[in-house]
Amino acid sequence: MIIELFGQFVIRYIIKHFTNFSVQANNFGKIKAVLCFALIIYLALLDDALKIPDFTAQILYGCIILSIASSMFKIIPNHFYADILSLLNMLCGITGIFFVFNNQYVFAVIAILTGQIFDLFDGRMAEKHGGTRFGPWFDDIADLVSFGICPGFLVMVQGNMKLFPILLAILYILAIGFRLWRYITQDKTDPSLPKGIFNGLPSPAGAIVALGVCLFWQNSWISWLGMLVTAGLLVSHIRFVHFGRVTLRRIPRTFIVIFGFVVVLIITYFIKVPDQELLGAVLLVSFLVYVLTGYKMMIRDDSVLGQEG
Repeated sequence: MIIELFGQFVIRYIIKHFTNFSVQANNFGKIKAVLCFALIIYLALLDDALKIPDFTAQILYGCIILSIASSMFKIIPNHFYADILSLLNMLCGITGIFFVFNNQYVFAVIAILTGQIFDLFDGRMAEKHGGTRFGPWFDDIADLVSFGICPGFLVMVQGNMKLFPILLAILYILAIGFRLWRYITQDKTDPSLPKGIFNGLPSPAGAIVALGVCLFWQNSWISWLGMLVTAGLLVSHIRFVHFGRVTLRRIPRTFIVIFGFVVVLIITYFIKVPDQELLGAVLLVSFLVYVLTGYKMMIRDDSVLGQEG
């Protein structure tokens, strides 16, 4: 409440009277307002008789983070937005690595999923507000940390730091690095590659598969085989639909909001009940849904290949 009042009145007054920045609500503020409204409804529903899990603390923390972000982004030049989101993505990856080495695999996955949310919007911010000269490379470094190094370390730790899982993790990280390098140096400017389509499995989806197989299967050989297949898909020329710029644009906004709330509830559930096998299953099912819906879009409507990247 203190942060919200400070942002709405003090920061807003300073921006309006002493700067040229806009005082209008940004996306962080809008999401925060919806989340606060949902929190009020959720508190009203909490009752011992209903046995509804209590996630109020997690939702409140989300509101606080969004309030801070809403205030800070009003006074930061627009062309830094994309780099800030990339930085947050990289911090999520570093946090995930910390959780991996503390054997808190569920929390590591949640950190990576949070990083994927930041990664989903940094490209849009760069297109809308511009970016810095090194923004694309900074974005790739963040992706390498979150979607390559963190899952790679998970393979090493689960394999008790033996030679084969270490080599497999290095192979996966190199596949992620090659995938990112190829995109920024070749695919991004390739006129034969339709916009809105990835050449090879995108690195966030690769991380979802890698983390999913490591958490779901207790048999190390099965999870290692899944990592090899994932590495192959990353460096392949199989085409995948861009989730944020193609799939989401075809979903009505109402369903996107509902989907966002469902994701928040799922994450808060796994914070309360860190069941790594169930989380692994959710990740793998999510990946299959992404692949099947994207493939159906490409088959059903060839115009998706010409959408804005």
